[in-house]
Amino acid sequence: MARGRYFTDSPWALLPSARFGVADALVKDPPPLAVSGGVLEVRGEVAVVPVHGVIFPRGDVMGGVGLDRLGRHVRALASDDRIGAIVLDIDSPGGSVAGVTELAALLREAREQKPLVAVANHTMASAGYWIGAQATTVVASPSARVGSVGVYSMHTDISAALEREGVRHTLVSAGEFKTEGNHLEPLDNDALEQIQATVDEAAAMFHADLALGRNVGPAKVAERFGGGRMFGADGARAAGMIDRVATLDETINWLGYFHSPKSAATRKRYRAAERALRVGRAR
Repeated sequence: MARGRYFTDSPWALLPSARFGVADALVKDPPPLAVSGGVLEVRGEVAVVPVHGVIFPRGDVMGGVGLDRLGRHVRALASDDRIGAIVLDIDSPGGSVAGVTELAALLREAREQKPLVAVANHTMASAGYWIGAQATTVVASPSARVGSVGVYSMHTDISAALEREGVRHTLVSAGEFKTEGNHLEPLDNDALEQIQATVDEAAAMFHADLALGRNVGPAKVAERFGGGRMFGADGARAAGMIDRVATLDETINWLGYFHSPKSAATRKRYRAAERALRVGRAR
């Protein structure tokens, strides 16, 4: 029951079209073995970290993307001298807001240690893009969809349905606002304003992290990043949301060729290219 309420009570950075499937998953028991986000692949000196599914702070216990585990993986790989570059293989409609801004800060730290590349393979939406945008370089496969920058919450008023069934609930509480926004009665203006304030606060964090991750001004995020809409790969590149259009395999091969940690010259070339890329985004 707690998992079911989590869907409607919390702000979400999630594709709206994905919300009903998530709600169903939250009220079910988690799978006995959840490996999403836990299977790493290393190709040469490039580590590939899967970010597949709906994002939660501890989503791996529900078959989704666990931010805690993802953060541990990236931190360990960033400090591993055997790894020359990290690739986030992202295929996610987004998910919960909780924990994403903390992971975004960790990813920005990791990219200062070695190349961190995010690949939309093939959906990088909402919280998925929030994460991916923190990478040194953001790539989208040719058929990818990128965007859905925004946050929402949802209130479901079931009072009329309960009344038709002859069911009445009485809430007994302590605390003036303890039952504010409950689903057994219509949403009043004060509760609506509070929910809107929560959504706006989360959206402000989202926009601030995108500005830091992409090295652009907040105004550019608001004006050019779609306002909640999705882009194809070419549209996302034109908007400045990604840097390249390429497949996951092409990206891994590109990294393996140019970014080997065994060569100081290639590392120097990479850092110069990265600085030029960030300057270009800021214009």
